[in-house]
Amino acid sequence: MKRSFAVLAAGMILFLFSNGSWTLPVASWLAPIFLLRFLRTQRSLLSLGMLFGLFVIAATFMVRGIVPVQDASFYGIASYYAFVWFVPYAVDRLLVPVEHGVEMTLVFPAAAVVAEYAHGLMFGTWTSVAYTQSGSLPLLQMVSVTGLWGVTFLVMWLGPVVNWAWQRRWTWDALRRGLGLYAGIALGIVLGGQARLAFADASSDTVRVAAVLGMAEMDAFQPKLEQAKGELEAQLSIDYFESLLEKGRKEAESGAQILVWPELIGRLPARAESEALARAGNFARSEGVHLLVGYFVYPPDFPSTFGRNKAVLLTPDGKVGWDYVKSSVVPGMKEIPGDWRLPAYESDVGKLGTAICYDMDFPHFIRQAGVRDVALMLVPAWDWAGINPLHTNMAVYRAIENGFSLVRATARGTSIAVDAYGRVLARMDELGSQEDIMVAHVPVRSIKTLYSVTGDLFAWICGALVALLAVAAVRARRREKASDDAVTR
Repeated sequence: MKRSFAVLAAGMILFLFSNGSWTLPVASWLAPIFLLRFLRTQRSLLSLGMLFGLFVIAATFMVRGIVPVQDASFYGIASYYAFVWFVPYAVDRLLVPVEHGVEMTLVFPAAAVVAEYAHGLMFGTWTSVAYTQSGSLPLLQMVSVTGLWGVTFLVMWLGPVVNWAWQRRWTWDALRRGLGLYAGIALGIVLGGQARLAFADASSDTVRVAAVLGMAEMDAFQPKLEQAKGELEAQLSIDYFESLLEKGRKEAESGAQILVWPELIGRLPARAESEALARAGNFARSEGVHLLVGYFVYPPDFPSTFGRNKAVLLTPDGKVGWDYVKSSVVPGMKEIPGDWRLPAYESDVGKLGTAICYDMDFPHFIRQAGVRDVALMLVPAWDWAGINPLHTNMAVYRAIENGFSLVRATARGTSIAVDAYGRVLARMDELGSQEDIMVAHVPVRSIKTLYSVTGDLFAWICGALVALLAVAAVRARRREKASDDAVTR
């Protein structure tokens, strides 16, 4: 009994660092080994209740800072994340018999994928196990085939495989059939990813892109805007817009072909929007650039009537290329959501697309860009210290999944530019820097990926796999019970 609880203690220590605020990538692989071992040495189902309680306690530390609320609702949110992490353990404990073949090791990782996929459809892919491996670029090439879910499956599969060998006292047969098989697949995936990076086509033309954050301008105007009303408010908002345009003029004169603002950096009453966009169009035409402006526009009776979080592209002829409204509204924000259609614009430098911050947390949504062969995604964003740089790293997965280059202009966080393989071209943490302009030379070429064609098929396969293995487990237990009854008679 003491040994069993020592295993639990080791598993929970590793679990604390397996996701969330203090992630250590290796802990994500190791924690399930010990937690599954604990469950499989306990006869009573009370062990499941105990583990869930520990997960809830751990989650309150793991997501603190990531979840931007401090009232009682924080504990409900933390409990929800604990539940998502707990689901594969419960499924494994309930379905996998004590004596089982190596095929039953697939239950746990498949259940983890199903839980993450269902969560991701509703609330975005926050706390996915796959994001803990953001530092391993060869491994991440897997998402171009399976999406996020393949990485989650591989990480979570190690635990049940090791436990299968452990139950068989590390015999040669167990090592060969279990760990040998797993090691071969994992090595093949990493080597395949390394080969993809090594043979990546580097011949694509590049464009000079500048992420113009404008935080100094915001800090100067914000107190005035908060106090202004009526015509003064409209005029100050336009003056502020002009100051942001001037911020990017030097970059345009230095050769930048695309300028990108962060999310919500502009703030416009509805009466000032058309004038502000006219000035932005004039700027884009005079400088010969593509300009993506991010701003919040609000009606006269705001907040009784919600506003819109926008990313508007002005083209070098001064016209509007798209007028996009953020589709995935962060819970609690006073915003009217968009229509869940990503824009794409065929420019003279290549096909451009956009999404705003939280939008990028929904792989099935961003896949529209892959389907439409978008070559460069321009993403205005706004983060905070608790999710920096995690949120930026999450966006990189969308670039690899769909084969587009990405420029993410981030206020209060890390801006980044990557190519379609996730290779970093430029990176700047605005929180730790005096600079608020990031410049990068970015390739503009769409790389067709299997994920952009098949979407979340791997997650659905995992769902079917759980169902099939559940049937197999039920039948095996019925046979065991029938055998026991025959012996008793």
